[in-house]
Parts: sequence; structure tokens; C-alpha cells
Amino acid sequence: MLKILLTSILFWIAFIPLFAQNFYTIPKQTLDLCKILRDTQNCNSPTTVEAFEMSEFITLQEYKKYLASINNKDLYKSQLPDSSILVNQQDYQRYINDPQYETFPVLGVSWEDAMNFCKWKTLQENPKDSITFVYRLPHCSEWLMAYHYLNENNMVHDLDSLYSDWLTGSKYEEFYMFQNSVGSLAGLIYNYDLWCCFDKDSYSTVKRRLVIGSSYLFEQAYPLMYSFSYFGDEGYRNIGFRCVKQSIDFKDEKQKSDIEQIENCWQIKLLK
Repeated sequence: MLKILLTSILFWIAFIPLFAQNFYTIPKQTLDLCKILRDTQNCNSPTTVEAFEMSEFITLQEYKKYLASINNKDLYKSQLPDSSILVNQQDYQRYINDPQYETFPVLGVSWEDAMNFCKWKTLQENPKDSITFVYRLPHCSEWLMAYHYLNENNMVHDLDSLYSDWLTGSKYEEFYMFQNSVGSLAGLIYNYDLWCCFDKDSYSTVKRRLVIGSSYLFEQAYPLMYSFSYFGDEGYRNIGFRCVKQSIDFKDEKQKSDIEQIENCWQIKLLK
């Protein structure tokens, strides 16, 4: 009984409201991401990321707008935050239904459901006759660039604080098992911008999604720990998500691969 009570208390203590949702504007940067990760074994050459916009954590209020748009009863139930985030069902119902929590980050949303939200938000906010931008989960490199820029400029932000973030990146099960068996980063390569589903076969074999940043449950020594990944079809009490807004330039060949992977994930046509 004491353990159940303590778990619920920790959950509610972790809630600090985020009011109006804003986007951080991050300029173009060239950085050695390994230094940010404090990794001396897998150093890469400096990485350049073009300017982008990344949101604060998606709030429960905004996620409820997505839920309200779902007409299929079974689909609606499948997209609700995972009830396991609170062991007490009464507390879970209070979290879902009480308006006072709508300004808080939505928790318990699986990687797959977060991707569904991004798809809905993309289609909702674009002109009906064309797609000019997409919302998606951040690439690892984008999150790290934002984290570095906001800290260097002493700007208030919600990265690496109370909740960890879902990223677009994935990790194959054999990598996960190997890394945990040897207990080091040796032999592993950072795939900062790896998407989940290049095709149907790879989508079915990749189950672990990368998570970045500290949370009230786990304080990371550095933002991305290689064993720090979770199953993408489950929601967790310490993981929220945010969106990157990416404009689409159909003449930019560098974007083509990224957009094609989004199309494969969402099964919609974006490229003309």
C-alpha cells in the first residue's frame, strides 16, 4: 500500500504546468555532437543542422484535440494515454478528465501514438489542397542542437528536466542486447537521424525507440544513454513528446529521403 501511495505521489509531484505552448526557434548550427554527449569513444565529424522549430512538450489539452477528432471507438481507446502511468484507476480518470491537468505535458503516450498525433496535426494545419510542412518527432541531432543552443543562450526551456522525450530514432533488439551484455558503447555507432520504418520488413523488426533527456525517475549523466530506449507500442509515466515543424521544399533533394520515410510511416503521399 505504501509503495502504491508513493508511486502516485511521485507522479503528481512531477507535474509542473506548461501554459501556452510555444516553439523554440533554433538557428543553423555546426557542432560536434559527441562532445555534447560526453562520448570519447565514438567521435564523429562535426554535424550541421539547418534552422528549425521545435515545440515544448505537447500538452494534454492539445492531445485531447487529437482524441476528439477520432470517430472510431476502438481507435480512440487505443490512442488514450496508457493507464499504467497511474496504478490507481481513480487517479488515472482524474488525470484524463479533470481540466486542471490539461496544461501539463501529456504522458503515457506511446511512440506510435505520438507519431499518429504528428500525422493528424500535419493534416489538420496544412491547406487542404497541399502539404507545405509536416510535424514529426525530433531527430536526435535536432534535440541536441536545441539543448545546446538554449543552454548557451541562457534561455528557459523544458528539455532534460522532468520528463524524457521520444525521438524518431530506433534501436534494433540485437543492438540493445549486445550493449547491455558488454556494458559499454564500444562497437556501436550513433545513428542520430535514423527513422523507424524504411520499409515494412524493418518496421516489423524494430521495436525499441530512442528516448533522450532526464526525467524525475531517471537522471541521465548525459542526454542520450545508449541503453535508454523503450518499446514503441507502450506509454510511460516519465516520457512525453514534442514536435519539430519541417517545411517541405519539393526542389530540395536533401529532404527527399526524409519525406519519403514519413510517407512510408504514415501511408500518405506528400511528395508531388
